[in-house]
Amino acid sequence: MIFALILFWLCTGLLLFTHIGYPVMLWLLDFIGLGGRAGEVRGPKLSEIPPAVDPDTDEELLPSVSLIVAAYNEETVIEAKVRNALELEYPRELLEIIVASDGSSDGTVEIARKAGADLVLDLPRGGKIAAQNAAAEAAKGQLLAFSDANSIWEPGALGELIEPFRDDRVGYVCGQVSFIGPDGGNLEGAYWRYEMRVREMESELAGVTAGNGAI
Repeated sequence: MIFALILFWLCTGLLLFTHIGYPVMLWLLDFIGLGGRAGEVRGPKLSEIPPAVDPDTDEELLPSVSLIVAAYNEETVIEAKVRNALELEYPRELLEIIVASDGSSDGTVEIARKAGADLVLDLPRGGKIAAQNAAAEAAKGQLLAFSDANSIWEPGALGELIEPFRDDRVGYVCGQVSFIGPDGGNLEGAYWRYEMRVREMESELAGVTAGNGAI
């Protein structure tokens, strides 16, 4: 009986810390001035990112980006995903679209190729991470962007994602997901807004424990 009671309160305490204590701790750390002390974090290609504007011509300069989509049996959505990527407001010559099929047994590979993906990898089944790693190895872009096959990006999303990388302390950027119903209404709930706020506070403290596969 005593053991069960201890276990109950331990589990309750962990649950409360996860949803209340942890966010409060993040807020306190930022409040007392420990936020924004990120050390310099460089990805393998961040040093290659051009400045925002050419100092000689005032022309806007943008890095090349490889957009990687890991897919497993996504024949119903992969065409729309590739077309969405092609319609992004980003120079086409600087955007490489890679679809990494994780052992798909349907028409994912063929459809992705016909839709206009720059590179389609037909990989053996190994899991999402393995597919993403294979695509990253083959990618030519200065920056890597990742997205799920069933997510649709707003036209200017990629431009907003790459902008923070001009600060060489930034090594990772995550977008915000909105859930849209069939009628076009926003389906975001209170929990998702809470989750996004927690991630913002983590970012202020130079640490992100999780991203989102959609963007």
